Amino acid sequence: MEKVYAHTLGCRTNQYDSEALLSGLSARGFAIASGPAEADILIINTCAVTDRALSKCRQAIRRLSRENPKARLLVAGCGVKGGEGRFVALPGVAQVFGINPLPEILYYLHGKTEAPKGPFNAISHFGERTRAHLKIQEGCDASCAYCIVPLLRGGSQSRPYNETLDQARALIDQGFAEIVITGIHIGRYNDSGKGLGTLLAALAGLSGDFRLRLSSLEPDELTEELLDLALTHPKVCCHLHLPLQSGDTAILKRMKRRYTAEAFFKKIDGLRARDSFFGLGTDVITGFPGEDAKSFRETCCRIAESPLTYGHVFPFSERKGTAAAAFGGRVDIALRKERCVELKRVFMKLKTDFYKTMIGQTATVVFESDQAGFTGNYARVKSGQPLPEGRLTEVRITGLRGGTLVAEGRN
Repeated sequence: MEKVYAHTLGCRTNQYDSEALLSGLSARGFAIASGPAEADILIINTCAVTDRALSKCRQAIRRLSRENPKARLLVAGCGVKGGEGRFVALPGVAQVFGINPLPEILYYLHGKTEAPKGPFNAISHFGERTRAHLKIQEGCDASCAYCIVPLLRGGSQSRPYNETLDQARALIDQGFAEIVITGIHIGRYNDSGKGLGTLLAALAGLSGDFRLRLSSLEPDELTEELLDLALTHPKVCCHLHLPLQSGDTAILKRMKRRYTAEAFFKKIDGLRARDSFFGLGTDVITGFPGEDAKSFRETCCRIAESPLTYGHVFPFSERKGTAAAAFGGRVDIALRKERCVELKRVFMKLKTDFYKTMIGQTATVVFESDQAGFTGNYARVKSGQPLPEGRLTEVRITGLRGGTLVAEGRN
């Protein structure tokens, strides 16, 4: 029996897609390897969101080929779409595939396939993780000027409502204490009139000892229904990740984003007024074409004065085929990176200040095997004593060390 292992780069949706591949192969006679060294077949699920992401994919392929030269390397995912040539010549690569390629991989390995074609293959496990991802949606129709994803994954598709509930029940039955609702553009979820709010409420109504966390949600798609669930439902994490991308409205318009900076910060200020411990994360791009010193300073100042609790910052990366690739007003690459570093410092202060307010509070954490995990409001916690992993565990926050909260179990 051949053993297969998947190495995943990129987003939570990619992680779900890798588990769907492994589940499909397992159901058809392949064994799941515990690590790349034991595998006969290595699947590398790639990411193409930035040039740096593609570079990491190539590095991973070269490393895995060196570590296990006897394995067949199959490369799949976003990085392959529209750019097979960047991978086929790498050492050890036997074949390349696109996105959601279970039928094609089975045909390559067996000469036949019984797997249905589609983006929502079921998963029967989620590796060694204590948190599982639940893919409810695929693709994007937004066409933001900088983003390559719609060209790679196509338009928005929603997973059937009842099928989504069935997959969630299966994950709960396996004992996952946290399920992360994921997709490319989850705010566009709609199956026969049932939107994300209806789905989240139904998922939260399932029986079992678990909690739900929403992944990235567009700011203009945060409805009162979703907000009320996140603020009040005991099974929905008090945490939202709302991508900002720029704190300057003129840059947002150039990015083809569908909100103003003023509307974004007004929304999160109102949310903070309702819950002082609510977790609020965001994404920001530095050095987008047209971003001058004034617009960057506007972004820094607005973020520094905001209730955001953490942020991910990325220097702008030109992606061939996107509108922004042809824009004038290019920012020097070195300056993009400098601004990225500066804004990361702003976010570090916000995160540290927020973490300090949590000292002395109680929180519920799902711990991993290294005795680290996340609270419901997405603060990272390390336990100073052995605590159960993979379960909802109530702790008391006792301090802050090295950017991580320290906690002890409650008796």
